[in-house]
Amino acid sequence: MRKANIPFILNTYVSIIMFSTMLMAFFALFLFVFLLFFTISVELPIILLAELSVVRVFINTVVCFLFPIAAFFGLYIYPVLEASGISKKINQELPFVTMHMSAIAGSGIEPSQIFKIIALGKEYPNTKSEIKKVINQVNIYGYDLVSALKNSAKSTSSLKLSELFNGMATTISTGGSLTDFLNQRTETLLFDYKLER
Repeated sequence: MRKANIPFILNTYVSIIMFSTMLMAFFALFLFVFLLFFTISVELPIILLAELSVVRVFINTVVCFLFPIAAFFGLYIYPVLEASGISKKINQELPFVTMHMSAIAGSGIEPSQIFKIIALGKEYPNTKSEIKKVINQVNIYGYDLVSALKNSAKSTSSLKLSELFNGMATTISTGGSLTDFLNQRTETLLFDYKLER
């Protein structure tokens, strides 16, 4: 759920799944009773107790019980699908984000300011939300930049962004050149981007 950026805690989301499934079960029960006893005609609904067939009851049962099952599995799978979609969008923006970061780092600015500059821009809307997580961990929770990068690497849906954050954390903690790391990472990501295109 964190990777999908869903604004609910786990207990709340599980409650939403259970409540939606229960609502769909009541709807399915109502639909089952309606389809079992009534048919819609031009004049009035007519009770068809004598004309019930086994096939019709079986089809009504299957159709009606598919509603709650579909609601449960749809809501259960939704975070995975959302995380996958976000990951694809981030991976499309990442070569250009890394290039931008490399240009900013080349000016000799402090590493934490790189993220603030990227977050203030409007060019990368999907990556921006992940970068805001890093900034929030530094400014609100009081983590140092290396710990914030490692924590954000665990909660991002994009494997490439996770590798970038971990690489930046390692480069900063070992005292390496952040500009050189970002330049090399930009070349790799641009090559992957061109291959995908």
